[in-house]
Amino acid sequence: MNLRHRLVCGRTVAWLAAEERKLEQLWLGPVFESSQTVIAAIETLPASVTHLDLDLRNALHLISEVMPLLFQKSHLTSLSVRLFGDSGAVELSKWIYLNPNLKRLDLRGNRIGSDGIRAIAKAISKCNLPLEDLNLSCNCIVDTDPIRELLTTTTSLRSLDLSFNWIGNPEVENLCVGLRENSSVHRLNFFGCQRIDHAGVGSLLRCVQESNASLHHIQVQIFGGEEANRLHSELLHLLALNRAGRSLLRSEVAAQSPLWPFVLAKSSVEPTTLYHILQQGGPHLFDLQ
Repeated sequence: MNLRHRLVCGRTVAWLAAEERKLEQLWLGPVFESSQTVIAAIETLPASVTHLDLDLRNALHLISEVMPLLFQKSHLTSLSVRLFGDSGAVELSKWIYLNPNLKRLDLRGNRIGSDGIRAIAKAISKCNLPLEDLNLSCNCIVDTDPIRELLTTTTSLRSLDLSFNWIGNPEVENLCVGLRENSSVHRLNFFGCQRIDHAGVGSLLRCVQESNASLHHIQVQIFGGEEANRLHSELLHLLALNRAGRSLLRSEVAAQSPLWPFVLAKSSVEPTTLYHILQQGGPHLFDLQ
C-alpha cells in the first residue's frame, strides 16, 4: 500500500493496525500528523508487512527513537529508509543487529558519506546479517575501505548498488581487492559514477579475469574513448562466461560438477561459451562419466 506523501494521522495508524489488514508492502512518509504519529505507526506496524519504505525527512529529530523500534520488527525482510545524512546512518547502524531476518536494505539518496558508510559496513559485518541486497546509490560515498572490508567477510550479499556516488578509478581498484576474495556478489552497479574511465574498467577486467568467477553483471558507464570501449567489451565477455559457469574451470572435478548441465544449457544460447570453457579447461571436461 502506497501512502507516500499522504498525511499519516491517528486514524490512519489505527486503520493499518487492524487485524484484517493483510498488508505485505507499505510506503509511509514523509507527511506525519505529529511525532506521536510517527512512533505509533512503527510500534503498531502490522506483522504481515515484509517490505517497508519509510521516509523520515520531516522527522529526523526522532531517528534515535524510531530506529530501535523499527529493527525490532523482525518480520521485515526488506527495508528502505530515507534518513538523510551520516548521523542518521550511524544511528541506524546501532540497531540493525536487532533484525536477524533482514535481507534487503535500501539506503539510496541519503547523502551518506565516510562516517555513515563506515558505521553501516561495520555493523553488517559484525552482526553477520543474511543481507542479500544492499542499495547505497545516490549518496556521497568516496571512501571505499569499509565496503572493501565488507566484501572480504560477507558470504550472503548478492547485489551491491553503488551507482551515482563519488567513486573513481582508485576507489574501484580498492574495491577489487575485496572482490578478489568474494564469491557471493553477482550484481555490481557503478552506473553514474562519472569519475570512472578506462583505468577503472581495466581494474574490473583484471579482477574478473584473474580472480572472480562469481560476478555476473557489472553496470558501468563508458568514459575514455575507444580504449574504455574495448576493455568494457572484454569485461562483458568474461561476465557472460561467469554466468555460464566459468567457476567450473577452478574445480578439479569439473566434469562431475552439477553445474555442468547448466553450462551446456547456456551454451545453446551463447554458442561461444562452451568453446571457451573447453579451450581453457582442457580435455578432461569431456569426461562425463
